[in-house]
Amino acid sequence: MGDIKKIMLSGYYGFDNAGDEAICASIIQGIREINSNVDIVVLSSNPERTSYVYDVRAVERTNLKQIWTELRYCDLFISGGGSLLQDVTGKLTIPYYLGLVRLAQLRGVPVAVFAQGIGPVHTKVFRKWIANTFQKCSYVSVRDPQSRKLLVSWGVPNDHVDEVVDPVFLLSPPGKFDKNDLLHKEGIRIKNAPIVFSVRNWGSSRSDLKQLAKVCDNLIESGEQIIFLPMHFEEDRNASFEVQSYMQRQAQVVKNKYTIWELMDIISFSKLVVGMRLHALIFAITCGVPVVGISYDPKIDSFLSMINSSPSAYAGKINEDVLTSKIRNILDNSSHAKKQIKQLTKLRTLARRPFIKLFL
Repeated sequence: MGDIKKIMLSGYYGFDNAGDEAICASIIQGIREINSNVDIVVLSSNPERTSYVYDVRAVERTNLKQIWTELRYCDLFISGGGSLLQDVTGKLTIPYYLGLVRLAQLRGVPVAVFAQGIGPVHTKVFRKWIANTFQKCSYVSVRDPQSRKLLVSWGVPNDHVDEVVDPVFLLSPPGKFDKNDLLHKEGIRIKNAPIVFSVRNWGSSRSDLKQLAKVCDNLIESGEQIIFLPMHFEEDRNASFEVQSYMQRQAQVVKNKYTIWELMDIISFSKLVVGMRLHALIFAITCGVPVVGISYDPKIDSFLSMINSSPSAYAGKINEDVLTSKIRNILDNSSHAKKQIKQLTKLRTLARRPFIKLFL
């Protein structure tokens, strides 16, 4: 795409969601590995923190006047990654992200849609808007086959969509944090490698969280240590505390906020991650830790299929006995873990492809 000196990066950044922060970090890392001198400006809800953590310039994501001014000097606008284009979490999400893309296009700035997970999109007019906008983009990539299928069904040409994977596969645990230092302030003492649970609320029923509490009790009774690790900090911490309140045995909840690198190091100390959050599962695989996935969204199924696995439970249908049995099967059978982690090299190659296409 020529000589790129300045890039604007748009995503769900600055909201204390570890998954999206990891996406931000991995995109910045991937760009800088190819061109360390590029000027990156990130749109964030917390520009000061984003600027400090990633050593970039950052602007308030809703300050359209400043964004318009910054775009004047940009050579590329990156939209991604993550699940930006869906209308499940709100009706303003798609208009916001597509509006920014249109703003860049009005400024004459090339747009790259970067490793996004598309959908669900229930509003038909949004589907048409996405298709029309993407056809005007210089590069479009998605992180799973289902996203590609959706775009093609809405009218985006098949050869205009590059199917890659989540850029977070490029991250690695830094290995510079001592588990005792990290967890000492939590009052957590690690005896042996624990099982990490990443849970979230899904729907109004408390049944899933109660079933998860029974699963955790079963594992503790067999000698395991359980730690709950929030990924979307406030939301997941509350869900973790609720599971803990239903339990008969003792488990620990990580109460403080950590960087993505600290979260990865905590996960790297574990023997298994049982997760509902996509990026808790991705963190685990990049750390060489096997996973048990609980699906609440097709993106979980897609990820698990990439590592030769499948969901061990589905949100709204979690069964204590079935899930406990599947967790114990993974713990007792190292071949399952090896089969999952074996895919990492291939996944990292796919994660690098957008950077190569855009910058080399």
